[in-house]
Amino acid sequence: MNKLSYLISYYIRKKMFTKEFLLANIFILLFLCLLFNLDTIIYKLGGSYSEPIDVIVKDDIGVYNTFKLETEKLLDKNEDLTINMEESNKEIDEIEKELKASDKILIYLSKSDDNYIDVSIISNNTISSTYYSLLESSINKTKTDYALATYNIDKDDLDKINKTVLINRVILNNKTTSTTDNNMMLSILVSSFLLPFLMLIIYLVQMIGISINEEKSSHSMEIMISSVDVKTHFWAHVISANLFMFIQSVLMGFYGLIAIFIRVLTGSSSSINTVAESLNSNLIDTTSTTISTNEVTSFLSRMPSIIVVSLIVIILSFIAYSILASILSSMTTSIEDFNNIEGPLMSVIFGSFYISLLAGVFQGSKVLHILSMIPFISIILSPCLYALGEISLVHVIISCLLLILVIYLLIKYGIGVYRQGILNYDNSFVWKKIVKSFKN
Repeated sequence: MNKLSYLISYYIRKKMFTKEFLLANIFILLFLCLLFNLDTIIYKLGGSYSEPIDVIVKDDIGVYNTFKLETEKLLDKNEDLTINMEESNKEIDEIEKELKASDKILIYLSKSDDNYIDVSIISNNTISSTYYSLLESSINKTKTDYALATYNIDKDDLDKINKTVLINRVILNNKTTSTTDNNMMLSILVSSFLLPFLMLIIYLVQMIGISINEEKSSHSMEIMISSVDVKTHFWAHVISANLFMFIQSVLMGFYGLIAIFIRVLTGSSSSINTVAESLNSNLIDTTSTTISTNEVTSFLSRMPSIIVVSLIVIILSFIAYSILASILSSMTTSIEDFNNIEGPLMSVIFGSFYISLLAGVFQGSKVLHILSMIPFISIILSPCLYALGEISLVHVIISCLLLILVIYLLIKYGIGVYRQGILNYDNSFVWKKIVKSFKN
């Protein structure tokens, strides 16, 4: 036990107390802070989207004041944007000549027989999408106000006519969900919780393979095995790798909190976000894309069990992948050999991720239910299907039991393979050596 503890401590120190580990974590911290605040940083650095613009309005229908008022309302919500607006009575040809010698923008408002207002936006250069969207929103509001005034329609009545019908959706079978709701919840679960662990498993497999091959290539493996038995050496690699991943996960979670804190501290409600909100409120009806209240309530009520299930499956998958990676890596003699066995493992890991993306589309699929119980694939698929209500807790338990069974078989027969491979420097085809060892 003392030798095992010493080896675990040795491998942890070897991985953590290095300049590479420090630099890698500094990079991760800076990357997360940059990622969480990317929109604010881009906006603060400036560009054509934030520079003041000059707008000339040629109005043939008498809506200039309304148009200017609607534009100012949007600008009040976007303090970083500035539009200098003026009305002109000159002919269009004259104004166009002025535009060629400046960066001004001409907005020509004229009467339309079938759309109330015809609008031409003329500029010498391309208008930034931020300003263009704001002007487009202002024009549409002006059109509505002009139509109301022309036909003496009450604005409240128009709002009622344009208001989306609120559909009270009642599903008697509360276990069923819509495809839209499933996809929304699935994207939240995978992107925010499961995907980071998937990346850590990839890192885990690579770390074990590189560590074992470094020992074999430097011939320090003979010294290790002469001091400790093979089983102790095997468990030292598995346990130290999983402890390291746990520490790295905690650190990454802490870095994420720092990034979120910086975002809150800097008040990252940038003008880009505000413009999007104002445009959504004026142009886009988003009620059809929201998740129903019942689904949100159901999802949140099951969140504790979803987190527990996900953590159990992830922990068991970490153990299974680390044991399998150690066994297979013992048969390799170089990083190139390790790459040959890493490819299939990566295919299984990414395959489970892509299969999980289908869970929100193919509701009730028996194939997905079966795949969710298969070890190594179940790491993401099982928690996703459980979160969506596609499988019950019984399916998850079966998935965990099968994973435990695989871990038991890997330990029982894999250590023998590890014993044969760890001091084997044969340069023959790696998969041939693995098959031969399992036969023995």
